[in-house]
This record gives sequence, C-alpha cells and structure tokens, in this order.
Amino acid sequence: NGFLSKNYKFVPKNNKRYSEKLSVGYAGRLETFKGVHVLIESAKKLPKYDFFIAGEGVLKDVLKKSANNCKNIHFLGNVKEPLDFISKMDIIVTPSIREPLGNIIIESGYCKKPVIASNVDGIPEIITNGISGILIDQDKKISFKSIPNNAIPMPDVVISPKSQELTTPKEIDPLKLCESISLLASNSNLRKLYGENLYRTVIEKFNIENYHDSIEKIYQNLLNNQ
Repeated sequence: NGFLSKNYKFVPKNNKRYSEKLSVGYAGRLETFKGVHVLIESAKKLPKYDFFIAGEGVLKDVLKKSANNCKNIHFLGNVKEPLDFISKMDIIVTPSIREPLGNIIIESGYCKKPVIASNVDGIPEIITNGISGILIDQDKKISFKSIPNNAIPMPDVVISPKSQELTTPKEIDPLKLCESISLLASNSNLRKLYGENLYRTVIEKFNIENYHDSIEKIYQNLLNNQ
C-alpha cells in the first residue's frame, strides 16, 4: 500500500489534546474482526489512562454498552483528520482479530506514534516486535458474542505470521494488552524509540513513490511476457 510521499512531514493543526492524562487511541471501523471489545476490557482495568475510540460501525451501541459508562473510555465517532487524531494520542492500539495490513499503523508511523497490535495477517509486515512497536500473539478464544445480524461475521481463518498458514482466528489477551500499555505508559523514551523506528519503516516501505514504482514494474512485466 502506498500512503504519503517519503518527503511528507506531518504537522498537527494544533497541539490541543483531548486529555492531559496518558491517551490511548483506536481508529477504525467498529466491526467484529477489529477486536475493539478487547481494548475496552483493557481500558476498564486501567482507569488512570484515557482511551479514545474513533470510528463508526454497527457495533457502536454494543461496544458502548460493554464500556459500561466507564469515565476513561470515550467514543468520538468519525474523525475528519485521522492524522490529527493520532497526533493527540500517546499510544495507538490495533487489537484486530483479522487485519490484511493496517493502514492506521502506517498513519501512526507518519506521526511517530508507538503502536501495540495483534500479531496476525499483514501487521508484522509493518511492525517488528520490540523494535518498531509491540506485537501480541493471539492466544485466547474469541469472547465477543453480541454480534448483530447486520454485522460482518467473524472470519473463518486468519494467517499465522509464524507458520504462514491459515489458522483458526483468536483474540489477544486483554491482560497482555494491559501489560503492554503500562510498559509504554511508564517509559516515554521507549514510546519515542518505537515511534521513530516505525516512522523510518513506513517512510522507506510504504511511501507513495514506492507504490507507483511497484505497480509500474508489475505492468511492465505483464507487457514483456505477452
């Protein structure tokens, strides 16, 4: 995926944050396979941090009910400027059950923000665990049961990054997510390191110039093989 130019420098429109507390953010659709219910369970266990959920979807009401009016969990709906939202966060979480790649992770890299994510599907193509972010293995049976009829069903299979084979989908453990959030919350230098390393990764691998060059090569090879 190509995103922005390798020469792009993000500058936030303003430095006003949503909260003075350490802020943990999620941005994306509120759908079954996104694993937002896991983030909510973790947020309940970490009341001293603020959690901001940006996005819309058929599970919004279900997830709000699950949040049980916890004062540290805030649903923002759709945000007009994803990069501006990300810039106001200290940590971004992508707790997906299924995730072909993860554009929000690339966007976080452009903002030099650290990411905690599920170790599944295409996510490890962006994040190297312990270097440019934190990857959590999925080792828990899916706990989310309140799936409306009009929601996207859970995936039948996902790709295991370790074996590169199809496997039964699972979710990350909310307690392990809590541990990872607490680790980054207590270490601003580590947050900065992961953010900087992720920035270098997305600038090098996911810039729009590379995308154009790769597409050009594919079409050129097709023409040469005719």
